[in-house]
Parts: sequence; structure tokens; C-alpha cells
Amino acid sequence: MKDISTLLLEEGLDILFREMGIVKALKFIRLISAGKGDTVKEIETKTEKLTKEDALEFINKIKKQNAKIWKKFGLI
Repeated sequence: MKDISTLLLEEGLDILFREMGIVKALKFIRLISAGKGDTVKEIETKTEKLTKEDALEFINKIKKQNAKIWKKFGLI
């Protein structure tokens, strides 16, 4: 069962994509999510203890859980 955050995210993205189209929606998301610090450093900190296998397993798990969103972004 999906948590409320996931449901809200999916619904919000569905509305954005439907009303604005993919290109405008992605630009909008980029605008509102810009500038929280050093993204590369944040990613490295969160993943430094993962093995390559662990990282790939995590990516595959997230890809399956969020397949609808990943498809809209053209990631799968």
C-alpha cells in the first residue's frame, strides 16, 4: 500500500503533466526544486557506504515502486 506522500506526488505529477504537458511540467519542477546545496555532495554522502550491487538493487526497487512516474520522465 502506498503512503500518502507517494499518492500526493503521483496525483500532483499527473495533474501537472496533463495540464501543462511534459516539457512545461519538467521546467516547472526544475524551477521549484532549484538550489538546496551541493547535490553531488549530498548524493555521495548518502551512497558512500553502498556497494555497486546495493546501489543497483536500490535503483531497481525504486524503479518498480515508481514505474508510472519513471515512465513519464522517460527513464524506463
